[in-house]
Amino acid sequence: MDIADFAHGIFRGFAEGEISDYDSVEILDQKVIQNGTIGQIFYPKKNFIMEYF
Repeated sequence: MDIADFAHGIFRGFAEGEISDYDSVEILDQKVIQNGTIGQIFYPKKNFIMEYF
């Protein structure tokens, strides 16, 4: 996973099925996708920096 995709995942999360659209993301264990663990790791969070603009 490159830094841009990692930052996307940390701040915005990955919608279901969206992670396969990223070329730099390689999932080694498909159970992480199937059981929803990826959504528990990369879930949408508030970006406090953007709230003040």
